[in-house]
Amino acid sequence: TDAETADRVLKLIGERDLDDMVTVEAVSVRHYPYGDLASQLLGFTGSDGQGLYGLELQYDKALSGTNGSYVTARDSMGNELPTPYESYIPATDGYTVETTIDAYVQAVLDEQLERTRINSGANNRVCGIVMDVNSGAILAMATGPSFDLNAPFALNDAAAAELEALGYPSDSEAYKTAKNRLLLEMWSNKAVTEIYMPGSTFKTVTCSAVVEDKAVIDLDERFYCSGSMQVADRTIHCHKVGGHGSLTFREGLQNSCNPVMMTIAARLGCDRFYEYFKAFGFLEKTGIDLPGEGNSIFHAPSSFSELDLATASFGQNFKVSILQMITAVSAVANGGRLLSPYVVRRMIDADGNEVYRHEATARRTVISEETSRIICDILAGGVAGDGGAKNAYVAGYRVAAKTGTSEKIGDDRSARIGSCVAFAPADDPQVAVIIVVDEPTVGSRY
Repeated sequence: TDAETADRVLKLIGERDLDDMVTVEAVSVRHYPYGDLASQLLGFTGSDGQGLYGLELQYDKALSGTNGSYVTARDSMGNELPTPYESYIPATDGYTVETTIDAYVQAVLDEQLERTRINSGANNRVCGIVMDVNSGAILAMATGPSFDLNAPFALNDAAAAELEALGYPSDSEAYKTAKNRLLLEMWSNKAVTEIYMPGSTFKTVTCSAVVEDKAVIDLDERFYCSGSMQVADRTIHCHKVGGHGSLTFREGLQNSCNPVMMTIAARLGCDRFYEYFKAFGFLEKTGIDLPGEGNSIFHAPSSFSELDLATASFGQNFKVSILQMITAVSAVANGGRLLSPYVVRRMIDADGNEVYRHEATARRTVISEETSRIICDILAGGVAGDGGAKNAYVAGYRVAAKTGTSEKIGDDRSARIGSCVAFAPADDPQVAVIIVVDEPTVGSRY
C-alpha cells in the first residue's frame, strides 16, 4: 500500500493501543518503466522482493541489500517494559546494476521478433540475440512473445488464447495446471535455456575449420554436387534436389551445399573436426551471467563415426545453444577470439563507488585473422550476390550472413527450425545478430 495509508494505520495503532494486534511492514516494490521490454532477460521479483527469473534472480543478492530493523524492549509475554527502549538499524541499499543492453536495439529486436512470429506462424516461439563481436557484450536479447513485467502472473495474449482454446473450466485442476505450464513457458528465456539443431548456420564453423587447416583445401578448388552423396551405407541429400553441379568452395558455402560440406569435413577427419568443435566452445557453456543456460548434446569422441561427421558438417544430428552459436560465429567475425557473452557491465554502490566491472577476455583463439577475413568475405559475397542469405542484404551496409533450416526430431517429421546468423560490417565486424524461428507454419518452411 502507499505511505499515506501506512501513516494512517500507524496513527490508529497508537490511538487505540493495537501494538499487539496490528503491525505495518515496509517492503520495496519493483517497477519496470518499459513494461515488456526484455522481459525474459530482466526477469521479475516475487511478493517479498526476491528475484525469480533472469537478471533479477542472477543478481538478487547484489540488488537486495540488507533490510533495516527496529529493536524494542518487551517482556516474555510481549508486553512493553516500564522503561521504553527502541532503536533503529537502517537498511543498506543494494547495488545499482548497469547492463550492456541498448534500449533502442532491444526495442527494435522485440518489434521485429513479434512481426516474425506472427508472419511465420511459429508454433514454438521465436528468439534473437544481438552481440558486440569484439567484447561479447549482449546489446539485446528477446523471446517472443514477451510479457508485462509489471504483471508477470498474467498470461500474455498468445498464452491466454492458447489456454482458452483448451476449453477447461476456470475452476478446474486441468485449467490451473495448463495455466502454470503456460506461465513457465512465457517466463523462460528461450535464447539462453533451450538447445536446437543449428542446421546450415553451422557450415560457417565447418568452413572456418577447413580453411584454418591449410593442407585440407585449395580455395580455388571445384567440387561437384549431384544432389546427394553416399557416406558409409547412407545416401545423404542436398537441399537442392537436382544438385548444384560444378561449384567452388566459396560457392559451396554461399549456396549451402551439403555434399561440399561433407567432402571437406571428410578430408579434415573425425579427430580434427572434433577438436575444432570443442575449440569453438560447443562442448561447454558460454558462462553468460544469466540463470539456466543450456548446454550442447553431441556425439561421444569414441563413437564419432564417418557418418556422424558427414551430418555434423552441415549442422544436423546434434544440438547446441543459441548462445553457443552466436558466440562461435562472433569468433569467426572478430579475428578468431572466442569470448564469453555477458549482460552486466558494472555495479555501483549507493555512494556511486564502482564495486564491479566486467573485464572482457578471450577464452582462446580458435582461428587466425587470415581465416576470419576469408570466411567474412565469402559470407558477405553470398549476401551481396545470389547466395542463400541474399535476403539479409541491406543497402549501404556490407553484411555477412548464413541461413539455416534444421529438422526437429520428434513426432512431426515436417517440423523445422529456421534461423539466420549475421554480422556487420563484413570488412570490420562490430555487431552480430542471430534470429531463430521455432516451427514456422505459414509459407515455406525454409
